[in-house]
Amino acid sequence: MDAELKAFNALLSADRKSNDELTELQRVAITAFVLAGRSYREAARAFGCSPGAVQTTVRRFRTARSFASTPRKGRPEKLSEEEKQAVAKSAVAKNPPTYRELSGQLEGRVSLQTLKRVVKKARLAKEGE
Repeated sequence: MDAELKAFNALLSADRKSNDELTELQRVAITAFVLAGRSYREAARAFGCSPGAVQTTVRRFRTARSFASTPRKGRPEKLSEEEKQAVAKSAVAKNPPTYRELSGQLEGRVSLQTLKRVVKKARLAKEGE
């Protein structure tokens, strides 16, 4: 049974790195494991996470009847990844537009400072390659 459980867990957490968020499937399996009478520590050992993560997962199921991730805290970003890439690409073009022109292309949704930050980050990433 123990070998089968390890093989099952390996399938569930193949791409999961240490400190990564649990997938919904992992949360379902962990909750079923605990509801079947196993301890939080046993579940943590079996699924390669902390007892606190197991406790949070089971508590979330018992209160909300859900395995979905909770929304992240903080202010949402003004630009999507696609928009950031487009801004960075146009900034390194042969004749780059000004920050005001870039802001105009985005209907003025973002400040010039935000655009400068995006371009600077893109340049640093390019230098790091």
